[in-house]
Formats: sequence, structure tokens, C-alpha cells
Amino acid sequence: MAMNFRRREPEEPEINLIPFIDVLLVVLIFLMLSTTYSKFTELQVTLPTADAEKPRDNPHEIIVAIAADGRYAINRKPVDGRSVDLLAAQLSAASDGSKDAMVIISADANAVHQSVINVMDAARRVGLVRLTFATQASGSGDAREPAGRMLAALARRIEGAWSVRGPLAWLLYPLSLAYRFVLALRGTAACAGWPRVQRLPVPMIVVGNLVAGGAGKTPAVLAVLELLRREGWTPGVVSRGYGRKGGGVLEVLRSTPVQLCGDEPLLLHLRGRAPVVVGRDRPAAARALLAAHSRVDIIVSDDGLQHRRLGRDAQLIVFDERGAGNGWLLPAGPLREPLAHEVPAHSVVLYNAPCATTAWPGEVARRGIGGAALLAAWRAGEPTIEANLTALRGRRVLAAAGIARPQRFFAMLRERGLTIDEMALPDHFDFENLPWPAPTPDVIVTEKDAIKLTADMPLEGTRIWVATLDFQLAAATEAALLGLLPRRPQNVQ
Repeated sequence: MAMNFRRREPEEPEINLIPFIDVLLVVLIFLMLSTTYSKFTELQVTLPTADAEKPRDNPHEIIVAIAADGRYAINRKPVDGRSVDLLAAQLSAASDGSKDAMVIISADANAVHQSVINVMDAARRVGLVRLTFATQASGSGDAREPAGRMLAALARRIEGAWSVRGPLAWLLYPLSLAYRFVLALRGTAACAGWPRVQRLPVPMIVVGNLVAGGAGKTPAVLAVLELLRREGWTPGVVSRGYGRKGGGVLEVLRSTPVQLCGDEPLLLHLRGRAPVVVGRDRPAAARALLAAHSRVDIIVSDDGLQHRRLGRDAQLIVFDERGAGNGWLLPAGPLREPLAHEVPAHSVVLYNAPCATTAWPGEVARRGIGGAALLAAWRAGEPTIEANLTALRGRRVLAAAGIARPQRFFAMLRERGLTIDEMALPDHFDFENLPWPAPTPDVIVTEKDAIKLTADMPLEGTRIWVATLDFQLAAATEAALLGLLPRRPQNVQ
């Protein structure tokens, strides 16, 4: 009896550019420190230490509390405004004319660094030069690590410079040239056949964007899943699972903790009603998906435009209001890869914006808030309804959003007639501790945030509403995308 042994093909490594970008961000921390705080050199800033002794002299203290949403309170009295001039006036009144008063800044871990800068600027204006910082926890839990907050603040500042070719963008431009060199090496390797493109036995659609940060991929994936089901396909989803613990292949179930799979994959599984497998190695995730779900006859990849090993039949490239920004590569601009003069082959362009924001031809998606439901009802699978939004009109509602573009969510709520207080949270905010003060009667969140809110959290009388996004592809977008796919096998049941 002849025995046939086959050598297992070695797994081809992938060039992962994310650590390269992280290193660049760490190197650039000095930029924020040197340009942001240089005008405060005359302030006598005292940093808290674990073994610091209480000073023997007891100067007049002014405690400035900064909430996660940027609201201020001075000596426990809320400040009705956020301007530097108003803060300066309030600090002057609180000091009773004493220039020796100690200003204690107690900022929430999720407060943006600009709110702290405003307090320092106001103190300098009125001659209060003694400052110290007190550690304040996020919500009711532990404080975030200062290094992580600094990196987040730096990332926000760099992202703000991506819209124009200003001084900061020019300062970062040499690093963009280094990034371009890495991309060129990668392109040369791809032309030589490395890494080898892995094709699957079913069609593959990749939904992604060319710019860093969220552009609306998740609602676009949900819309594509709905389109495919309507056309008779049985779709599945693969995703890297941004922010998850670990990078191995894992199937996402309703009971999977969000920390193990990521918030967006869990949302795609629950809302998209499709099997989802996450993994850093997307081809391996796709093979695991097909092995576990034999009825799946097409796969949608959540992100992965730059994942060259992943063979694909069609690409849906999503842009938002930013377009291509200043047109430069990371980190001087938002682009993950150069914007070509023409749309890449086998690609369809979708604009998650009121109008086209690049020179590439494409259609605009229709978007808006579809309805709302209480958190418990939403988790139980009940549909969101228009009547709940109508009932919230006339109330003061806190809108909290831990997404890449929270202002877009806030604007859509106002378009539906809601009166809201904004609470913009970092993208992929974990909600391990509730960020809003208690008691807050009504809070409305996105589905991406609702995924991380559980029934055992101490809501303390707060009603949490979940707003769903009504995101519809244009008919031309649907036709173009379907036209790139092979004919669906008629014998699939």
C-alpha cells in the first residue's frame, strides 16, 4: 500500500505596519510636550508622588475638577462655560486676591488634555503660578495610566493636523517618507510574489478605507451583509478584532466576552446575524469560518485592504467627510497608502458623507438614526422603534459615544429633534466604569458602545437607550458590487 506524505507549506509572514506607526507615535511625544507646554514655563508645577509629605504651610487651595466631557467645577461649584476668560475670572474670585493660592487640577482620566491646558492658561493669566495635579479615577474605578493618556492625547493632536499641510504636518513629513519607503519595499515584494496571495474556495469582499481612523466600515459591512442575503447568498465575516486580547483565530459567539473578540466583531455577529471569526491572520480566520459553517458561500472581510495575503474578488472602499485629508501618508497625513489617480481594479467607492470627498467616482450612502430601544430590550433582540425617539424629545438626554467620529452621531440625534448634552469618549472606550455622573436620568449610546454595557453594571436609575444607524447603500453601489462577484451557485440551498 503506497503512502503519500505531503510537506506542510510554511506559513508566510506578513509585514505588519502597525508597530511601526506605534513607534513613531512614541517618538513624537516630545513634540506635544515642547509645543503645548512651553508657554507655561513660569508656572511652578508640582507633580503628585506616592511618598510626598503634606506641606507644612497650608496655602489657600483652589480645586478645579474637570469631568470627562470637559465640564469644570471650581471648589465644587459648577462653572457655567468652558472659555479660558471665564475660568480666569472664576479662579481670580476663588483666590480672594491671594497670589500664593495653590491650584489643584483634578481631571477625569478621560478628559481631553486641552481642558487641562485651559486651566493652566487661566491660572497664568491671573497670576496664580502654583499648580499641582490630583489623580482622579475614570467614573468610579481606577485612574488610567498616564502614559496611555498621553499617547491618546498625542494621537488626537496629530489627527487634527491631518486636514491641512500645516506646521505639524510638515514636521512629520520626513517620517511619512520613511513610511512610503516601507510601502515601496512591500510593493516590490508583492510584485515578486511574496507574500503569496491566498485564494479561498468562496468569493471574498473586503470592506475598508485608505485613511486611519473610522470612516464607517462597520455600518457598511452590515449593509453589505443585508445586500448579499437579499441576493440569496449566505455570508460570513472575518475581522482582525481591533483592541482584543490576543491575535489567534476565534469564532465570535453571543456569549463571547468583548475583550476576547473586539466590539465591532461582536456587533457584526449580533446585528448582522452572520457567523464571525476573528484573527490577525485573516486567511486562517476565513478557513476556520468555512470549516465551522459549511453553508457560508461568500465572506466579507471587515477591514483588510492592506492585508495583501488575502485574495479578494471585490473591494468596497469607504471615505467619510475627511476624504484623503491633506493627501499625505501616515503620520503627516491620514493615508495608509498613496491615493492613486484612478480607482483600483475590482473596487467600488462609497462615501459615508453628504457628498463625494475625493476625486474618485462613487456613490453617497444614506444614513440616519433609525430608532431607539432600552438597553435590555436591545440586548434581547427587540427592534428599535421611532416612538422611543419621539418620547425622548423635550427631555435633556446625555449622548455618549466612544466612536471615531462622535460628532457625527450627535448631529444625527439633533436632526431627529433630541436635545442632548454631548459626551465624546475615546474610540473603542471599554465602559469598565460608567463615565457619566450619577444620577443621569437618560443616556443614549451607539450600538458599538451598547455591546460593552452589561445588565450587571450599577446604572443607579439611569435609563440607557440604544440608537441604531439606518445605513443604506445607493442602488448604483449595490449593482457595481454585485457585478464584481461570480455567479452564485444555483445548487446551494
